[in-house]
Amino acid sequence: MLLDWTIRASPTVAISVARAQGALDSPASRITHVLSAGFATSWDGSSGGIRRPLWHPGRMERMDAARNKALLQKVFAATDHGDGRLFVDLLDDEVRWTIIGRTAWSGTYDGKAAVLRDLLRPLTAQFAGPNRVSAHRFVAEDDLVVVEARNHSVTAAGMPYPNRYCWVITMRAEKIVAITEYTDTQLIAETLTKPPTMGPSPK
Repeated sequence: MLLDWTIRASPTVAISVARAQGALDSPASRITHVLSAGFATSWDGSSGGIRRPLWHPGRMERMDAARNKALLQKVFAATDHGDGRLFVDLLDDEVRWTIIGRTAWSGTYDGKAAVLRDLLRPLTAQFAGPNRVSAHRFVAEDDLVVVEARNHSVTAAGMPYPNRYCWVITMRAEKIVAITEYTDTQLIAETLTKPPTMGPSPK
């Protein structure tokens, strides 16, 4: 009979054990120790010692960074064609989006509802077609992904809007929880009209 359980040995260490009944007395018995910091090792009952590392938190962080990067690459492949649905779906309900500078659009938009109501919808309404954004560089580390991108939209007045962006994006559980946007604020001031009166909150 296979037994699986977790023993909380201390506030900082959890030992996860999976064994066959009576296997602890077997020379081939093995226990996997999982520390709360995320380091796993293999232990052999016959030798009474740690054998080798199986997993390290640094590896998981690299996996998370790679997954976050891949998610955003997929999202911006869609926005390059003017399709922002995947981007909106990826926004966390409590996302905080901060735009640098002192323009009428600068400040912090708190929550997905505010981002849609006060930023994305008013911005898209100023364009003659879809809001088309292409990304050409992604740099990921831990829960952060830095994205360099360019806008290809044209305003309803016929003016091109070739804005450039550097977004510092924080990911958590495959959702965007924070964005800091570095952008051409002079182009914003010269090309876009002011957003609705609610607008962002001051930074």
